[in-house]
Amino acid sequence: MNLSGLLPLLTDRPDCQPLVQKLAEGHERASLIDAAKPFLLAGLSLPMLVITPNIERAKALRDELVAWCSPEQTILLFPELDVLPYERLTPDLSTVQKRLSVLATLCQSGQTSPLIIASAHALSHKTVSATDFASTCLLVKSGMHIDMSRFVTHCVEIGYETGEIVEAPGDVSKRGGIIDIFSPNNDNPARIEFFGDEVESIRWFDPASQRSVEPAESLAIVPAREMLLPPKDQLERVLTEFDLSHCNNQTRDLIYEDIELLLGGQWRDGLQFYAPVFNNSTLLDYLPPKTLAILDDPESISKELEDLESQATGLRRGQIERGELPRNFPVPYFGWVEIEEKITRNIRRLSLEKWSGTDTSSSFDFGTAPNYAGQISRFLEDTSKGLRDGNRIIIVSQQAERISELLGEQDILASPVSQVEQVPPPASLTLVRGSLYGGWTLDETILITDSELFGFVKKRRPVPKHRAQHEIFLADLSIGDYVVHVDHGISRFIGLTNMATNGTKREYLILEYADDGKLYVPTDQVDRVARYVGSGGYAPSLSRLNTQEWTRTKQRAKQATVEMAQELLAIYASREISPGIAFQPDSLWEQELDASFPYEETHDQMQTIHDVKKDMEKLKWQFEPHSKQ
Repeated sequence: MNLSGLLPLLTDRPDCQPLVQKLAEGHERASLIDAAKPFLLAGLSLPMLVITPNIERAKALRDELVAWCSPEQTILLFPELDVLPYERLTPDLSTVQKRLSVLATLCQSGQTSPLIIASAHALSHKTVSATDFASTCLLVKSGMHIDMSRFVTHCVEIGYETGEIVEAPGDVSKRGGIIDIFSPNNDNPARIEFFGDEVESIRWFDPASQRSVEPAESLAIVPAREMLLPPKDQLERVLTEFDLSHCNNQTRDLIYEDIELLLGGQWRDGLQFYAPVFNNSTLLDYLPPKTLAILDDPESISKELEDLESQATGLRRGQIERGELPRNFPVPYFGWVEIEEKITRNIRRLSLEKWSGTDTSSSFDFGTAPNYAGQISRFLEDTSKGLRDGNRIIIVSQQAERISELLGEQDILASPVSQVEQVPPPASLTLVRGSLYGGWTLDETILITDSELFGFVKKRRPVPKHRAQHEIFLADLSIGDYVVHVDHGISRFIGLTNMATNGTKREYLILEYADDGKLYVPTDQVDRVARYVGSGGYAPSLSRLNTQEWTRTKQRAKQATVEMAQELLAIYASREISPGIAFQPDSLWEQELDASFPYEETHDQMQTIHDVKKDMEKLKWQFEPHSKQ
């Protein structure tokens, strides 16, 4: 869904130009309803940073801006870390990856007009300086000459971990004349093939199958951790300045052990705890000149950061009293006063105040949309009247097809569309297939969403990220489990082992077959192995290697499948010619019941529902009695 064609409704208004002019001069305030804020932000100039009180508001605003901005505009969410200040926990890998990706985008000279959304907590967390971050980035192109060993060493220094295969962001692997690397700013890992020290080709590959997908012209390598270590002499001086006089023995030993690891260039979970020792910057330091900072409800932003500081101060005091934290350990976040000072000093600022209905400071004439709360008949009556009065009505709904049918019964023709390319004329109705969190009115324009129609907006169920096949087997496969290899048959998994081939170590699954046969399967080929699933709970017979036994078994299974398909075909053919009952199309009540489902259906689910209902409405064979002869 894209609604960017409606932006002239705002940008062509006389009262919009004075606001833009005031923004160019400095700080400005505006007051409007929450539902209209994404529409306003999409009409303002870029680059832009939107600061929200919390991450939930940031995500909701990101979803809205995607609908209102041009499809070519990149919109980035800068997430907040899922650990509290002074906690010795490792942040979520995907969260760190997204933060690094945003920082990398801002360091690219070609990205001049970003739109970034960050919560107050995400912005307050100290990060790597923009200068250090940019100086460690690399750009690899075909034809370049690179020392492979130095390249891998540099990657390790900026946070990458070496391994046999590359599956997750921050992994790097060297095998002969090939380097695989997964930079956090990319969706997929890349495979760099060398001829001597010359880059011969760069290709993206699938981390699950480890197979190449498509070529790449170039590859940007960015730091894999939000923590860059200084040279060893400076690192040693900084780490030995901790005041451990009040720390207990356990904490003192742990810090000495951590210092030894960091000085030795080694890493383990929990060392991100020391990031505040080296980080003293914020996302604001990465922003290009003339960036517009939008403070979405400054009062709530200030309160969130005050609460964070209060909570962090309590944690710090308690850890120092228990001897778990050096007294001079640096603060890992910026407070509201420091952030506000950076904003005021470096960039333009617009404060979006809470709508009070009386404040006229740079406010717009947005009004709240009419609320129907499931009263569809009243909605249809108001829509007919609004069109007669010359209103421009825009309906955004996930139930667009159903609403189109209801409007058709009132002789209002509106076919659902997925985007609006230009402002519709007055006395028109536009029906858009999609979702917004709320509607508004502006002059003769009325925007109505599911929130006003049904009293709620369907929620998008989060799509879980699938782990790579290697991770699945390591996590879920146990010694003694029965598995099936697509080429060699049923076996028993008896463990993992490391073996060197042509000077390169790889990890293998050990599969045991009948007659003490063993098969070693590289972990990057686990897509050829599946868990055995049988009936009755009996242990299966193991296959024999180097025989035709498994081939014959597959042939028998194939023949049985063909026979079953023929039986099913006969069953469905008989059903097609049998008498059936033609159900009536959905009534208004049934449509309202469907619309009350609180979650957004996927495209496949909607197609399935549509197909089933159409099938139920068909009378496949009408029985007609014949008169006796």
